[in-house]
This record gives sequence, structure tokens and C-alpha cells, in this order.
Amino acid sequence: ALVYALPSAEAAVELGGRQRLAELLRDLPVEVRRSGTMLVIRAMPGTAHAIAAALDRAQWSEVLGTIAGDDTLFVACTDDRALSRVKQRLLRLGR
Repeated sequence: ALVYALPSAEAAVELGGRQRLAELLRDLPVEVRRSGTMLVIRAMPGTAHAIAAALDRAQWSEVLGTIAGDDTLFVACTDDRALSRVKQRLLRLGR
């Protein structure tokens, strides 16, 4: 028999954040640049907070946190290798 079951809370957070992040990055033009161990993401005015919130909900282990303004957000990464992985993942999601 088929039944509907809610995903675990952890899976729902990860899936919801990742899906929302992919939607935002596909639908909005963004520019991703590096500055030390931080990524600087430039987006359309009024959209940086939504991107940061989705990235926070995705709970990627390489991301320490985000700070969002109106059209720019900063993504603090754990180290250089983590930054490279996050940047590549963001660029792939945006395709």
C-alpha cells in the first residue's frame, strides 16, 4: 500500500533550503566572487536576503554563516578548499 510520510525535520530543512537556493540561483542573475575565505554574491536588488536564508537552511558544512544586505551577501566559509567547493556548487545550482 502507498502511504504519505513527512520527511524528517533534518531532511526537510536540507531539501527545502537546497531547492529554494537552486530556484533563486536559476531565476536571478548573480555574480559570485571570492575575497579571502568569503564569497561575495551580488544579486538583483531586494534578493540577497532570500538567497542567504536559503543557503542557511541548506546547512552546508562548509558555510559558517551569511550576512545579507539588499543586493549583496557575504558567505563565510571554513577554509579555502571549502570556499572553492561552495562556489562551484552555487555555480552548478545556478545553471
